[in-house]
Amino acid sequence: MSRIESGQLNFRLEVFDIKEMLREIIETFSYSSQSHRVIEDLGNNPVIIRGDRQRIEQAILNLITNAIKYSPKAEEIFINLEVVDEKMTLRVRDKGIGLTGEQQQQLFTRFYRAEDTKGISGLGLGLYLTKQIIDRHGGIIEVSSEYGEGSEFSFTLPLALQKKNIEKAI
Repeated sequence: MSRIESGQLNFRLEVFDIKEMLREIIETFSYSSQSHRVIEDLGNNPVIIRGDRQRIEQAILNLITNAIKYSPKAEEIFINLEVVDEKMTLRVRDKGIGLTGEQQQQLFTRFYRAEDTKGISGLGLGLYLTKQIIDRHGGIIEVSSEYGEGSEFSFTLPLALQKKNIEKAI
């Protein structure tokens, strides 16, 4: 965390298909999570981005793990990947405990834990680190939530190649 804050966390940038990464992550979760099923909508085409594969995977894993952790009475989480113009957006949605407006405003700050999460483990660092990773990739992370109904976390990143170039690469 201190390396991120001081700008000394080096990223190993590479071009990769985030859709393939998501398929691998979802497959792993389908074997490891006994409580939730992942409902996915990833589209049909590759989604090529440029970034640190390991760090982006860390951010995605955090969002999926949180969706499961904070929806203990639900059985499904939803993952959607879409491309619009020169950007991709990943959404992770749950039907969990949800967040108040005030909680949503503080959610990405370091060590923040919502008051009503007693009994749910965590240090309040996961979403802070996730935001730092997405920010450092030139992306935007957002949350939409209704208290008692669930939450949707999404992040947008620029594509590595324009659509025309992707079609040529295929």
